Amino acid sequence: MSDAARSNLTELCFQTAAYFALAKNLPTLTAVPDILAALDSLDNHLAYRTFLVGHDITAADFIIWGSIKGI
Repeated sequence: MSDAARSNLTELCFQTAAYFALAKNLPTLTAVPDILAALDSLDNHLAYRTFLVGHDITAADFIIWGSIKGI
């Protein structure tokens, strides 16, 4: 595996972990400004992307969807 591929894989793993943390915290947020800030951040990230991480659907997409659906 090339250094560029390893670097990209490391970045994708970091992004996935960040979205798992967001999904875990989203249902526990009770203040409307906190919820709106989290959703705005997600909206900004998805403005020019179809998926949260990479070019295919991942667990991060399913977990965020489940968290939002549960609100």
